Amino acid sequence: MHQECYFFIEINAPKGLAGIEKHLDKCKLSLKPYLSGYNNKVILKNDMDDDRFEWGMDSSDTDVMVASGYICMPVASAWKLLKSLSFALTAAGFPHKIGLDDEEGNKKYSCSFLWEK
Repeated sequence: MHQECYFFIEINAPKGLAGIEKHLDKCKLSLKPYLSGYNNKVILKNDMDDDRFEWGMDSSDTDVMVASGYICMPVASAWKLLKSLSFALTAAGFPHKIGLDDEEGNKKYSCSFLWEK
């Protein structure tokens, strides 16, 4: 059965995600750091056009960077992938919050690290 789970991520990273590179080995999503030509902040992009998920992240002019998209798999499996990203962000010291909804838009999982906004 085809399932799509939707995620929304906020990361407190005023200067971008520089330094995340050495922690991405903890992440099970195929993401890679990318230097934005817009304002020279490091963002994350889908490394291999992994068709299991759609990832969108733009550089930000504010302290908070946002990523969103969907993952095509059961919600519990999708959460394992997103939780691994949380491990990488935590190891790099980036405050963040992650939420995951099921196909119907029902909130299923969330986590945060040092998030006070």
